[in-house]
Amino acid sequence: MDTNPKILVWNLSDEEMRLFGLFLKDIDGPRLEQIRRDQGHLLVREILFTDKVSSDEFDSNEKVVLFYNVQAEMVQKVVAGIRESEDLPRPIFAVVTQHSIDWKFSHLVEELVKERDYFNAHKGAQPDDH
Repeated sequence: MDTNPKILVWNLSDEEMRLFGLFLKDIDGPRLEQIRRDQGHLLVREILFTDKVSSDEFDSNEKVVLFYNVQAEMVQKVVAGIRESEDLPRPIFAVVTQHSIDWKFSHLVEELVKERDYFNAHKGAQPDDH
């Protein structure tokens, strides 16, 4: 079982993968791996540690970056670098946790989208005065 730090990405184009890979090389970042459509309905643990595939392909237009075993300082460096770049997409970022590692990737994406949409809808909202 390979527990070395890595970054898993979903739905990046070939050019975005190339640019992201160059960026990670420049900052001495962790290995980059793309989650394939035939892995989208697998548990995150299965994507990380097996060659398993699913006959049911996952389809989502969201761009997702998952950090596995990546130190907090490197996570911050990667997130900041992507946000500052004009060439890289604006994905949803998440860290693989003890809990989320046992979720299907497709379910994790659904939850991340809900969370993002909730926070976007409540940006700048004032707390109740009650």
